[in-house]
Amino acid sequence: MAPQCVNWLRTLELVWKDGDQYSLADAGRRFTDDAIESWTDTAASTLSNSGDSMTAATYETTVETRAIDSEFREFVLARFDHTCPISGVDHSGLLDVAHILF
Repeated sequence: MAPQCVNWLRTLELVWKDGDQYSLADAGRRFTDDAIESWTDTAASTLSNSGDSMTAATYETTVETRAIDSEFREFVLARFDHTCPISGVDHSGLLDVAHILF
């Protein structure tokens, strides 16, 4: 799971971390149940539930990206100490400098 998504979910108190494992908090379980009911018009309790186990699926997605000059990217990242000034994310691989204007 991408670190920024996990951190966002943790700040909303929807998940909690125990060692290397993440689990849904009670608020997270209520959120997902409410989302299922809202999006499917079906009560979450009527859906089959196999405890806390989850299954994975494979899907294909298409992503469009812009090419950013590597020198410009490094300049911007260095200027902000490789940290997003808005979100605080400090993993360079997750930072996008396409919206920065100088």
